[in-house]
Amino acid sequence: MGIFESQKYNILIISILAIVSLLFRINFASFDIPILLDGLEYYSFGYEVAFSHSYPVGILGTNDGWSLFLSSFFMLFNNTDFMTLNFVQRSLSISLSVITVIPVYYLCRQFVSERFAVIGAVFFIFDPRIISNSTLGIIEPLFIFLNVLVLVTIFKNNSKFIYLSFLLIALSSIVRYEGLLMIIPVAIFYFLRFRFNQKIIRNFFIGLIIFLIILSPIVVLRTSANGMDGLSSHIFPSAYISQELDKKLDSESISGRMYDNFILDFSVKSVFNTLKYLGWVSIPLFILFLPIAAYRIFQNKNDTINYLLL
Repeated sequence: MGIFESQKYNILIISILAIVSLLFRINFASFDIPILLDGLEYYSFGYEVAFSHSYPVGILGTNDGWSLFLSSFFMLFNNTDFMTLNFVQRSLSISLSVITVIPVYYLCRQFVSERFAVIGAVFFIFDPRIISNSTLGIIEPLFIFLNVLVLVTIFKNNSKFIYLSFLLIALSSIVRYEGLLMIIPVAIFYFLRFRFNQKIIRNFFIGLIIFLIILSPIVVLRTSANGMDGLSSHIFPSAYISQELDKKLDSESISGRMYDNFILDFSVKSVFNTLKYLGWVSIPLFILFLPIAAYRIFQNKNDTINYLLL
């Protein structure tokens, strides 16, 4: 089988997988039940943008990218019926989750053969938690889609793909502020891979300018509406720690030792909970393959794997 025939065959398989996974999600979703909890906040924000044509105050302080995305589709439907717009919201999150299988496949291709890349795509698109989450009309399907695209672009051999990487990181940061952290590994990866020279540095700063141009309007809108940018105000721990201290203790009674104990406790719990929840979400599919993968990674070390770990 030639290269092109093999690629066509794999594309056909991916397309069939996407259709089957779409049917799984449609069957699992409860379209007759209103969207609840966080999904309702995203709905409310998108509804206000779509039909009042103004940036809402007091609904979301950050992570409004999904709602802004929703608002454009709400305006297209020009229908203010609650359940109709709920259907649109759920359908969009399901669709984004399904099409993520395409960049997941191409990301897997960077590390394994085409056959195993298809298997990797299967593990992703049929993961029970991914399926369940995609039916809730919430933020993660768009966030995952954008960040998988970031990973695909940074493994391209052309240094100018950094422009697209920074564009996607900016969009991801608007969807969830944690996306901002991707700048660190992407920057390290970029300079390690392409080395320092005038062209590489220029491309990096052009990408950074694109990143800032995309984020600037949303920062201005958030600051005007809620008094915070929803990025630096959330990504750095000092603000969160101050809020937690205020909840637990009267500000005048906080001693230096109590503050240090809180910081230590906060840091330990952060590391412990990260490992704990990583283990939980690996069940049932990934827990079987993580030990094998770890063994193969350390057995066959190469720069590409090191970049992925970073």
